[in-house]
Amino acid sequence: FTATSTATRLNTSLWGGSYYQDVTPADGTYFYRVVTVNQADTTSPLSPEAQATTDRTAPYVVSVGYATTGAYSPSGPRYGRGKLTVNVLLNEELQAAPFFSLNPVGGSPISLTLRKNSANALLYTGSFEVGDGTPCGTAYAVFSGWDVAGNRGTEVQSGGSVLLDSCGPVMTGLQVTPAAPIRNDAENPATLAIVAAFDSGDVPVGGPSLKWRLSQNQTDWTELGLSPFTANSWSGSLVLPSTAGQPGESLEFAYRGVDSLGNTGTVISATSSFQVYQGQLPPLESPWELTAEALPGGQVRLTWQAV
Repeated sequence: FTATSTATRLNTSLWGGSYYQDVTPADGTYFYRVVTVNQADTTSPLSPEAQATTDRTAPYVVSVGYATTGAYSPSGPRYGRGKLTVNVLLNEELQAAPFFSLNPVGGSPISLTLRKNSANALLYTGSFEVGDGTPCGTAYAVFSGWDVAGNRGTEVQSGGSVLLDSCGPVMTGLQVTPAAPIRNDAENPATLAIVAAFDSGDVPVGGPSLKWRLSQNQTDWTELGLSPFTANSWSGSLVLPSTAGQPGESLEFAYRGVDSLGNTGTVISATSSFQVYQGQLPPLESPWELTAEALPGGQVRLTWQAV
């Protein structure tokens, strides 16, 4: 503008300082000129024009994209062992590279160093290796960045989580029928029905390998034949040796399985050791690590380890 008549006056009274802070009604480009007024109330010519573009919108992540050179399954999708590349697209330019991490549930945050794309100032890229030390499960994206105007943003609109999987399948259920304690008979050895179960979406490809042994009479591992039972379980049976349970002992199981991403699992999170006996059921072991703690009011707290 070239005349005060075509502009909006900001101050309602004379301003004695050498600065003024304007609060604009909306984001946009604003043009400014200043005049001085002397004691005779004479107005000076307009100063040279200055302009500024306001921005009160915080930066945010429009989308986070994931790509890998390693193991991958579209179910989930799941990202296995290998280099995982993370592409972060923003809504506006930043002062500097933002903070970005993937925070696995129950694990330590994975901080990524992001680098600006030379052809697109709104795109940042980082990567890390998914391997043995990487927590498995859902990891959530955490973002923090400042735009040119100094607004801080933390929002992630799309791609805010990723499923990492470098862990083998876990056997979550191991059912033995009849249930423990298992009474064996040397004249008519017990036949056991075994069902091994896994969580849906975390099953071994081709089925699990399940082995058994006895803690006293047959300490070598023996493979147990299994057949599909349900979509996420397998079943089999075994006849106990006539000597099993004499003396009382434990029937133990060990497992191995490989999932669709090539991860090997050996963990049985369910009970995998079962008592076997002949004749009369032997007594339980005595509780151990018994401690006594004196409390106020003449009370004593007793604690021990479960048998």
